Amino acid sequence: MNVEETKLKDCFIIHDTVFNDDRGYFFESFNKQRFAALTGISPDFV
Repeated sequence: MNVEETKLKDCFIIHDTVFNDDRGYFFESFNKQRFAALTGISPDFV
């Protein structure tokens, strides 16, 4: 996961890392701990 800051406060563009092989692809759509480390925000989704 790569996080790109924008001009808007607390608004980020998130780029997932995609892993490809002959079976297809995989990506981790969200990781709360990594997101918090990169942005300083720790959201709780319901």
